[in-house]
Amino acid sequence: MKSKSKNLPVRILKIWFDVVLVVGGAATLLFVVWLAFSPFLMADGDTPADATVQVVVGERSWIPVFKLDYEQIEGAPDLEIRDATLVKTDGELRFVTSSWWLHFLTVGEIMLGSVIILYVIWNLRKLLINVLDDRPFAAANGRLLRRSGYIILIAAALWPLADYALSDYVLSTVSVTNIDLRPAITLEKDAFVVGLLFLVFGIILTRGHELQEHEQELEEEQALTI
Repeated sequence: MKSKSKNLPVRILKIWFDVVLVVGGAATLLFVVWLAFSPFLMADGDTPADATVQVVVGERSWIPVFKLDYEQIEGAPDLEIRDATLVKTDGELRFVTSSWWLHFLTVGEIMLGSVIILYVIWNLRKLLINVLDDRPFAAANGRLLRRSGYIILIAAALWPLADYALSDYVLSTVSVTNIDLRPAITLEKDAFVVGLLFLVFGIILTRGHELQEHEQELEEEQALTI
């Protein structure tokens, strides 16, 4: 009874993962079916639709791009501020296009992100099953976390490059005269941190499995000696 109560949070988390996988998997499948049979694609590019690319105003996102005009608010605390400039003014450039492949890339990016998230959750679910089976340091657990970490890190590295290439291509086909737009250079910092954490915990579990096996081998040798 005590073991079940201790495992209750793990069981609740596993159930939550099950719900997310079922709902997320169904939503992704419906999205793929809708995309495959949507009027936009079936019309061979004759139907216009929204598309987005990542852009930044100014030279680059880490360089100040706009000098601000400001004045002290009456009654506000006396705070010395000088030479204020706007930085990192990046965002999405949304437009309507009849190029089906461009629309497919923008929505396909969302679908790919959903698939990666579902894959990571699936691996975490299998890890929780091993924990419920009293195998927290099973060899598979370390592999699952390391595999998830590598997938997240690869996606975090390639995603900004893909966004930049797509934005650069779109902006190279038009000339915006009233504002200076350039492809955005973005970094998925949160994804990098999450991927590294997965790798670290995967290495810890793998090392725990090795130590557990070593202890079992010592116990078996001692039993044979006795």
